[in-house]
Amino acid sequence: MAPIAVAVVFVAALIGLAIYIPEAAGKSLFIWVGTVPTLLFHLGMFLFWATFALIVWWIAERSLVSETRDRSQETVYRLLLVASSFFVFLLGFVVSQEWNNVNEVRRDVSTGAAAIDTARYKAEALPPSERAKVQDALSALSRSIACQDLPAIRETGWGTQQTVTALRNAFLAVSGLPPSVRQESIFEDLLDEVGHVSESRRLILAGASSGLPGVVRIVIFIVAGLLITLFIIQSTKSRRAHKAMIVGLVLLVSVGTGMVISLARPFGGSATVEVDFDQASRQGKSDCSGSGT
Repeated sequence: MAPIAVAVVFVAALIGLAIYIPEAAGKSLFIWVGTVPTLLFHLGMFLFWATFALIVWWIAERSLVSETRDRSQETVYRLLLVASSFFVFLLGFVVSQEWNNVNEVRRDVSTGAAAIDTARYKAEALPPSERAKVQDALSALSRSIACQDLPAIRETGWGTQQTVTALRNAFLAVSGLPPSVRQESIFEDLLDEVGHVSESRRLILAGASSGLPGVVRIVIFIVAGLLITLFIIQSTKSRRAHKAMIVGLVLLVSVGTGMVISLARPFGGSATVEVDFDQASRQGKSDCSGSGT
C-alpha cells in the first residue's frame, strides 16, 4: 500500500499548495468560479475527481494483490467509516455556514436596491429642479452598482471606483440641497437612504471577501481524496459492482466539493446575486446598455 500512500500524499500536497499559496498572497484560487457556467464547473469537478480515482485505481491494481486486500479489509473498512463520517460532518458544517453567508449577501443586495428605490420615491416631494438633480444622481448610482460594481465583485472580489464616485455624487446631490429644503424632514430621510446604500455596499463587499480559511478547504479535499482511495482499495467480491459504486462516490464527492467552492463565492455559480439586484434596479429604470461596460 506504500505506492498508494505516496500518491495520495503527493496529490494532497499539490492541492494544499494550490489553495494556500494564492491565499497567502491575498488572492483567492476560486475567484474564477463566478465566470464559469454552473454545469461546466461541476463537470470540471467531476473530471478532476474521476482522474484522481483512475490514478489510484491504476496504482492499486498493480501494487495490491487480492490477499493483501483481504488481509487488510477490516482496517480499511474502519478507516473508510471514519473518513466518510468526517467528510459528511465537514461538508454539512461548511455548507450551512457558507449558505448563511450567501443569504446575508442576498439580503444586503436587496436592502441596497430598496434604499435607492425608496430615495427615488421620497425625492418626488422635492422642488422640480432639485428633484431632477437628486433622482439623476440616484439613477447613476443604481446603474453603477448593477452594471459595474456587482459584476466586478463577481469577477474580482472587489468593487469599482466608478461606484464610489457615484455614491459620493449622490451624497453631494442630497447634502447640496437649498437651506429651505434641509430644514425639512425629507432631507434627513434622503440622507438616511443614501447612507443605507453605502452600508449595504460595505456589507456586500465584506460578504464577497469573507469565506472559508484555505486550510479548511485543504482538509475537505484531502479527506475527499482519502475517502475515494479507501473505497477503491477495499476488498470486494463483485468487481463490476465495485466499479459502479466508485463512479457513484466520485459523483457525490465532486458535487460536495463543488458546492463548497461555489458557496465560498457568493457571487459565483448557483449562488449569484447579481440578477437579484438587477431586477430591483430595473424597477428604477436602470439600463446597463448605456453604462459603458
